[in-house]
Amino acid sequence: MSDRPDTTRPVTVRIPAYVPGSGVTRSWPIDHPLSVRSYGNEVVIEGDKIALRALAELLLTLSEPDTPLSFHFHLEASLGDLTLGSADLVLDHDEWDE
Repeated sequence: MSDRPDTTRPVTVRIPAYVPGSGVTRSWPIDHPLSVRSYGNEVVIEGDKIALRALAELLLTLSEPDTPLSFHFHLEASLGDLTLGSADLVLDHDEWDE
């Protein structure tokens, strides 16, 4: 047993649902920057609280049992998902549908 106190708290998150035939309806928070930069072997993902929560929601969507393993997200600066100058980011599963 740890001597550290439990410092967690409950969090409510709305997870976008995967809908067969149409994918996931998502809205990216306008005016809330998220950037992705690479420095050698290190990747930095930086954003304000709203952008980081939106990123977390997309990751949680991928972990849902009804989201096919072949489904993934592309976040791109050219589409306004990321700040200009950011590296593009793909969120994907570690395995594919069999």
